[in-house]
Amino acid sequence: MLASDRRKFPRYAVEEGAIIIYDQPTDQEIGVVIDLSLDGLAFEYFDIGASIPKEGEMNLLVWDYDFYIKKIPYRIVSNFGLETDAHSPIPIARCSVRFVTLSPEKQQEIQVFIDFFSDKMGPSPDNV
Repeated sequence: MLASDRRKFPRYAVEEGAIIIYDQPTDQEIGVVIDLSLDGLAFEYFDIGASIPKEGEMNLLVWDYDFYIKKIPYRIVSNFGLETDAHSPIPIARCSVRFVTLSPEKQQEIQVFIDFFSDKMGPSPDNV
């Protein structure tokens, strides 16, 4: 079964500039949001060797619009390295997470994000 067949909600490509911030044991890291749905998202990040916690909370923001959703609970679904060209000095990885136990307020905030910052014209290419 394709990953898209298991998804409850369609994922939409996200406008450039959306990032997530997740906690590491000693610091905070950021990732660039690729696509998003009401129950999860995918992001890419520089894989510098520090593992992402398998579950926790992340913050979602869009710099240019001062839009911020804090403390979104998540659980990792997949996390893998991407092939990069030989000129890339830092490896890049992609992580997909599922949101867990979202309050109605968090669900509404994520829906607002989808309405304003996603390509609602069609699902993400990874959803096909």
